[in-house]
Amino acid sequence: MISSYRPRKPSDLRETVETEPEMLASLRERSQNSRNIHVVEAPYHATPMAAGSCDRVFMANLWVELAAPIPTLREAAQLLHEDGRLILIELQAHAEWPHARIAFE
Repeated sequence: MISSYRPRKPSDLRETVETEPEMLASLRERSQNSRNIHVVEAPYHATPMAAGSCDRVFMANLWVELAAPIPTLREAAQLLHEDGRLILIELQAHAEWPHARIAFE
């Protein structure tokens, strides 16, 4: 899942990009009463959001699931506003990176 938003005020829009049908259904159900959350079905590397439209892009537990993570990283960078921030959290282990460590260990 990729979440992005412009946190100027509590009512600002938050967009969540997802590709998996089960997760999409869960996100839509959980956000159905929220006016400022928009669930977007799109590939992570090709979202319909405008370049420079996000103050924050949050990627959680996604990196090791991607067959080709670099295009998704490029998309995240393109979505960010000039002074935006990418937040990448990965808590899953990956066989190809057995020595990877969480930054705060």
